[in-house]
Amino acid sequence: PRGQLSPVFDKLILMGAVDDKAIGRRVRDARRKTGFTQGDLGQMAGLNQSKISLIESGERRLSTVEMADIAAMLHIDPLDLLEDDSLLQVSVAARAHSNGDITAGSDSALGILRTMRMLERDGLSPGFGSPPSIADMPKEQSRLAATKVREHLGLGLDPVPDLLEACAEVGLAVRYEPFDDDFDGVCVSDANNAVAVVNTTGRRGGRQRFTLAHELGHWVLGHLNGGPCIDIDVTKEKGHDEQEANRFASEFLLPPVVVSDVQNAKQAVQFAYSYGLSKEAMAVALERERKPDVARELRSKSAIDLASDADRLDKYRADSDAQGRMGITVRLEQAVRSAVEAGALSARRAAATIPDFDDSGA
Repeated sequence: PRGQLSPVFDKLILMGAVDDKAIGRRVRDARRKTGFTQGDLGQMAGLNQSKISLIESGERRLSTVEMADIAAMLHIDPLDLLEDDSLLQVSVAARAHSNGDITAGSDSALGILRTMRMLERDGLSPGFGSPPSIADMPKEQSRLAATKVREHLGLGLDPVPDLLEACAEVGLAVRYEPFDDDFDGVCVSDANNAVAVVNTTGRRGGRQRFTLAHELGHWVLGHLNGGPCIDIDVTKEKGHDEQEANRFASEFLLPPVVVSDVQNAKQAVQFAYSYGLSKEAMAVALERERKPDVARELRSKSAIDLASDADRLDKYRADSDAQGRMGITVRLEQAVRSAVEAGALSARRAAATIPDFDDSGA
């Protein structure tokens, strides 16, 4: 909206904190990234090409309204033009469906990424870990990557007990959130941090879990270093990076050696619930381990019938109850609350990061 920067921008001007050359450079970088010419941007923002040229060279100061308008034209947050370390150079991976809009999810992820940067600047970082080095492994070695991350986390062959905490151990912040848009998940990263946002609307727990493990795969395999990566569907493999992320997710959540012991559909369902996989993800894992007959049997029955046959109806209900849930990595929530108490972070920023912050009494 026009004028939305007034309080922030006016205060910065009074403090002498506006760097016109830095702002102009960010305008130029964002414009080039969108593919616009100076004339294109000027026409959309109600300015001529010569004014855009002066702005980009730092010879003309933007007004509050002009900055808000130009940011809107460039599809960025206006604060990205003011901050010393802007969010212009983030990379994105998203799992969307046909015509799915990832805007809301990516906005949520970018907001969390910005909060993490604020915490770091104030020495209040949540203390996330780093992924194990896999630079020496070919991308085709997704199985080896999954094994290495499991070893890094000390999991052995056991189920991942807390996937959000496991992600934090390898440097990925996570938020579960219900959205109206048709996408499963979004992951954004910059040079130092990564954030995954998982859509929980109409998605059972196993599907959410696989989506998050898939985004984790993009992160640890370095796919986000190459720019945007848009996937089509949880189980449809449309490109090399998507195949690798899918295989990583499947084998990180459920080691292949465990799948090799499955003899029938009942046992497959029991393992699927123990390891937090959906019916379809389990079927794909079985096919990879050359157990097509068991996979076909899984697909031939409904999830509730399979759960009943395997005496796992309680797990089925819990998996269904995960739809629409909200949550965030515990370490990040604790860091945000501590920052608010210390006066280093506004309640408004905290509310944009932590689900139901206003209702928490904090």
